[in-house]
Amino acid sequence: MGIDLASVEGTGPNGQITVGDVRKKGDS
Repeated sequence: MGIDLASVEGTGPNGQITVGDVRKKGDS
C-alpha cells in the first residue's frame, strides 16, 4: 500500500493503529 504508519492516527486502545485506521488513510 505504501502508507507511512507514522502519519496514521491510531484509534485503538492506547492509540494503537487498527486495520480500519490504515484503510481509512489509504482511502484519503
